[in-house]
Amino acid sequence: MGCYCIRILGRLLPVFFILLNHASWADTDIHFSGILVAEPCQLATDSEDQIVDFGPIAARQFINNSQTSPNSFNLRLIDCDLSIGQSVIFTFTGDEDADQPGLFAVAGEAKGIAIVLMDDEGNKVQPGKAMSASSLAEAENSFSFQAAVSGPEFSLVSAGSFTSTVMFSLEYN
Repeated sequence: MGCYCIRILGRLLPVFFILLNHASWADTDIHFSGILVAEPCQLATDSEDQIVDFGPIAARQFINNSQTSPNSFNLRLIDCDLSIGQSVIFTFTGDEDADQPGLFAVAGEAKGIAIVLMDDEGNKVQPGKAMSASSLAEAENSFSFQAAVSGPEFSLVSAGSFTSTVMFSLEYN
């Protein structure tokens, strides 16, 4: 009887190794994907995810002024290749304030205020509206913008913290 078990094991053992070895032959696929873009410039890393901190603002400031002094920020485009594109159009998007059309809405406890975004010459940037094209220079370009808090009616302004998120897109020509 002991001989019979060894014969069965002896016959099953090669089948087991064949099945085990077959599992290591399993075919697998690797899929690669991506997007190849033809953009003439790269956005500098110091221009990504910027924070413009207005600091503490006294609500009483809006008694005599409809907006705060502007805070400046820059967007830098680097490694520009003018053979691919010679100008850029900025479009800033975000929630538009219901009470102050053309300005960006804020979220939080503060009420009666909105964010006004301006180019380097003080022209207001409208939410979702493309700006005029700006010429690019070879290599590096810096574009200056300003942001301020607008509170045109002091009686509607109430204190508290606030945030606003504004995104931008670039269109090259």
